[in-house]
Amino acid sequence: MNKQLQKVISGLEHHAGLADVGCWKVDGDEINPVCPYYDDKDNGESACGTKVLMDAIELLKEYDIALRMMVYQYCVDSFESAIDIPERFNHSFMSAGETAFKVLGIENGEEATDDFIWS
Repeated sequence: MNKQLQKVISGLEHHAGLADVGCWKVDGDEINPVCPYYDDKDNGESACGTKVLMDAIELLKEYDIALRMMVYQYCVDSFESAIDIPERFNHSFMSAGETAFKVLGIENGEEATDDFIWS
């Protein structure tokens, strides 16, 4: 897992209350921040929630583009475009394609449009 994804997941877990400890960990008399987004200089915990959400949104956009480009590259019958037949998605060439299609909301055999890649 890439470091940015790990950071975002950890930050979201802390802010959703899913982590073992919240943004703060009490260790004896010391209180230490444990959320990877906590920063004393940026208003502490309140700014930390905004930063994790901004990073999560950006990361989701990047993953969406990467997945759509990969599916387009590996799961489109490109020979059809050479003979003026619309390109169609086909996941039989890629074992992970069926899952990727499900995540992207596309059907096997659906026409591949320019909007799919460039939107």
